[in-house]
Amino acid sequence: MWLKLLPYIQFICFIIFVIGVIKYAIRTKTFFIMPNMKHPKHTKDEIILSAFGLLGFVISSNLRGFLDI
Repeated sequence: MWLKLLPYIQFICFIIFVIGVIKYAIRTKTFFIMPNMKHPKHTKDEIILSAFGLLGFVISSNLRGFLDI
């Protein structure tokens, strides 16, 4: 049964990753990278959102490919 939920889990993980990246971009106003620009520090919750979102997306994507779902 959980195999049917795998595409939805993958989508949710991708959304979590995007939320982390957008939260960082909004807070630091770095939508565009300029030359000689100093990058501000990121917060721990932005790292957690981005890392776990990307990790979940990659794992679920590999599972879907391995199981041919």
